[in-house]
Amino acid sequence: MLRPLGPVKTGNRPGNRPENRPGKSLTVQSLTVALLDRDMPPGAEPEELMAMKVPALIIPGDDPSHATSGAHYLHELLPRPEFWTVMPPEQTPERVRDRIIEFGRAHK
Repeated sequence: MLRPLGPVKTGNRPGNRPENRPGKSLTVQSLTVALLDRDMPPGAEPEELMAMKVPALIIPGDDPSHATSGAHYLHELLPRPEFWTVMPPEQTPERVRDRIIEFGRAHK
């Protein structure tokens, strides 16, 4: 006998909460589409990214979880992106720290 699944946990990200997504019900079918029918990992929808009004620093990655193509995708969608052109082999902890500090100071 099948039992009801109960509520699905979607994490703490505001965009994942059903109450913050009017007209979108959280069903197994919608979760399947959200997880499998996309080129990018689950998260904010493209329309949500394009509506952001804050600057964003994009630091490209190059591993199975953080493909460089994902960084380029974000660069195209975000209205105020800063793309750090230093690729992962040259991203030392010190350089990353300094770039984040520089970005923070520029956008106080």
